[in-house]
Amino acid sequence: MLKALDLMGVSAKDAISFGDRVIDIEASNAAGIESVACFWGTKEKGELLHSGYSHAIVKPNEILTLIR
Repeated sequence: MLKALDLMGVSAKDAISFGDRVIDIEASNAAGIESVACFWGTKEKGELLHSGYSHAIVKPNEILTLIR
């Protein structure tokens, strides 16, 4: 993640990451990137609840509300 941000010239504090797995949230948090847990369709709902995400959404259309 950090390499991709570096290539794009974006700092971690200016990025946001969306994921439906615990590993997605952990990677975002380790990189200092704001993390969003996406709860639709995931098979890891229980684990995801305790993953330390910054935000949570349950429907795809909530992405627009979050990033505005």
